[in-house]
Amino acid sequence: LFSRKILLDSINNNGETALMIAAKHGKMKLVKNLLELGASHKILTPEGKSAFTFATASGNNELAKLLR
Repeated sequence: LFSRKILLDSINNNGETALMIAAKHGKMKLVKNLLELGASHKILTPEGKSAFTFATASGNNELAKLLR
């Protein structure tokens, strides 16, 4: 489980996790799946953005509520 958690929360060159990218693109089902698998919604990019920030910026209020 620990190694799986690390992979779920891996970051790309922009400092974004899979959860952040899914939130940015409004992928509700993927966000739910990642959260169920244990992805952290508390990680921030170097600019201080979270998955919640990306969901809010995309205008997806339902997704933002899920990540709040």
